[in-house]
Amino acid sequence: MPSIKSYLYRSVIRRKMRGAGARSFEEARQGMEDATRRFAMPPGVETRLVDVAGRQSEWVIPAGQTKGAVILYLHGGAYTAGSLDTHRTLAAEIARASVAPYPNR
Repeated sequence: MPSIKSYLYRSVIRRKMRGAGARSFEEARQGMEDATRRFAMPPGVETRLVDVAGRQSEWVIPAGQTKGAVILYLHGGAYTAGSLDTHRTLAAEIARASVAPYPNR
């Protein structure tokens, strides 16, 4: 069963993205950035920016991480929406729940 936090997250994103088809890509991207800016990073998670083959990426590292375990998260978005900023909190929650470092791209 989804958590209340995930329900609220989806609700805010859906509300912000309604009518996105009538907007330009830039406006849709900005709407998503604005909507996800409200979510705070969970405690005990650090991020480190890295360059991977010319792409800005980041490691999302939970406290008490499991050595040798990594989860690769690619957010999708078809190069039209989403960024490190829009998916950082989600990546941090997944990393924290799994206690594995999480390269967010």
